[in-house]
This record gives sequence, structure tokens and C-alpha cells, in this order.
Amino acid sequence: MSSNGQLAIVIPAFRGRFLHEALSSLANQTDQRFNVYVGDDASNDDLEGIVTPFRKSLRLHYHRFPDNLGATDLMGQWQRCIALTTGEPWLWIFSDDDEASSQCVEGFHEVLSKEKEPSIDVIGFNLEFIDESGAHHHQPAPHPVFENASSLFRSMLTSRSRKWRMPDHVFARAAYERNGGFVRFPMAIYTDCASWLSSAKRGGVRMAPNGVVRWRSYAEGTSSGQLMKHRASFLEGLIQYMYWLCDYANQCGGCAPKTFRQKGPGFFHRELRLFSPPPDAHERKLIVATTANLWGQHRIVSHGRLWGAAIRAKARHWPLLQTLARWRLQNYLR
Repeated sequence: MSSNGQLAIVIPAFRGRFLHEALSSLANQTDQRFNVYVGDDASNDDLEGIVTPFRKSLRLHYHRFPDNLGATDLMGQWQRCIALTTGEPWLWIFSDDDEASSQCVEGFHEVLSKEKEPSIDVIGFNLEFIDESGAHHHQPAPHPVFENASSLFRSMLTSRSRKWRMPDHVFARAAYERNGGFVRFPMAIYTDCASWLSSAKRGGVRMAPNGVVRWRSYAEGTSSGQLMKHRASFLEGLIQYMYWLCDYANQCGGCAPKTFRQKGPGFFHRELRLFSPPPDAHERKLIVATTANLWGQHRIVSHGRLWGAAIRAKARHWPLLQTLARWRLQNYLR
């Protein structure tokens, strides 16, 4: 297999159920200037049998790893799959159950051909959500043609109509190496958003004019159907992500710290609504501690409207958080 073009499409594969559809969508690309790398995470499915017929239509490298790393270290699996690549300057982590419309790679190369700024490190695609049958589920709001890091940071905290996923971004290998790999969270929860923010610092995000990533939501999906199965990891990941966002805002300077102070509480409590059933006693303590640390006097100077927002948004469900919020608000108003 020879390196052709500038793009490596990397598939950290474990489930075989939709792998044929994923590879078919790549075989149907109007622009075939890319290499495909499939890293079999010691799957119980016959992934090699699914992959082999596509060797005729794709420049494809298949490797089966001897151990199932993804079950305990999902990002470690992603990184060892990237290590299979042969130096392509652009990397696209693609899922074993999603699909790319036929013009994605063409759109990616169109951005590269027109981009005058060599600092661009992230190229994105708009998303379409599909169900397990491949039928249209819903369409998130489209992303702007260009977005700098500051605007992206604010959008990730405030936008309810836009969505971000791992396979809808292509990133420069140089940025990946400069950042020391992906931002690490349990079960890779929020890793995609944090990684795009880190990679966009230098040159923002440029959207491909053509192509849509079709992200599949189904019962067996780790980030779609099994979120509550990994409930503890989700809460831990969310809390770590909030601290990471706080540090990111402080490092960026400018309006980022103010944006985090104003918009962070609302984002935190919106994400907590994904819990079903409501948080138990232990989880409530973690949530209270996180809220107190992030928006208390030890992390960021708090002010009244932050705690007012916290009370309005979610605190009514957790009496301890409500008490703490009221106490801090009263102290501020003195």
C-alpha cells in the first residue's frame, strides 16, 4: 500500500454490524485521494471478512490487534490506529458505524486548494443523524463556513441546535502531535469537543463546502444508546471537561474567561439533564463540589447572576446545591 494523497482515514473498529456501510460510503467518494486504515480491536466479529472485499476499491490497510484496548482505554485504541498510518499530513478518525456522503473527500480537498492560510488545522463537515436502518433522524443546524477558536468556544457552551462528533472533523497531524494527542477523558467523553478546541487555537475551523457525515444513533452505540450504561464515566468525564474548559478559557485570555463565567453554568446543568434517573446522593455531592469549585472564589471570581442562573437552571432539584448557591449569592450581595 502506497501513501496516496494527503488524507488518512482511520477506523478504530470493534463492531461489524455497520462496518460494511461505513466502508461502502468511503468507496463511493467522488475523490479517492485517501488511504484507509482499519484497526481491529480484537473484535469477536469477523471484521477481516467484511474488510477484504473492499481491497479492490480502496487503498486499505487492515490490522488486527491482539488485545481489546478500547474497552478500557478508547483513546489508546485511537492512538495505536493512528500509529498504523504512513505520514499523511491530515487525519480523519472515522467510526465503524457511521457514513460519509460521497462528496466529503472532494470538499476536504477543495478547502485545501483554496485555503491561503497555512495555519488551518481543522476542517469540518456538517452532520446528519441517522437511525440504525440508515434513515434520516434529524439534521443539526449547519456550522459557519469559518469559525475562530473564540467563537467555537462560545458556540460549544451555548448552542443547542449545533452538534459536534468525532468523525465530523479532519485534523492536521501537526496539530495532533503539537497537542500531544487527544485530550483524555473517561470513555473519550467530550474528547472530540476538547480536541477540536485545542486544534482550532491557531487557525480556527474551516467547513468543507460539500459533504455530510451521517452519524448513526442506535441502541448499541457507545455514545448514543449506551450512555447511561457508562453513567459514572459520563459524570466523571463531564466534571473533568468543565475543569478543562475553565483552564482553556484562562489560557486563551481575552473574552474567554468572561464567556466561561457567563455561559459555563448553563452548559453544565444542560448536560446534567442527560441523567436518567436523577443523580443519586454520591453524584449530587460531586455536582455540588464541582459547582462550588468552578464558580466559587477559588477558581473564578463569582458574581450574583452566575448563582442566580444556577438556581434557576437546575438547583431546585438538589436542595444542597440550592442552599450553597443562595449562601454564595447572599455573601456576594453584602
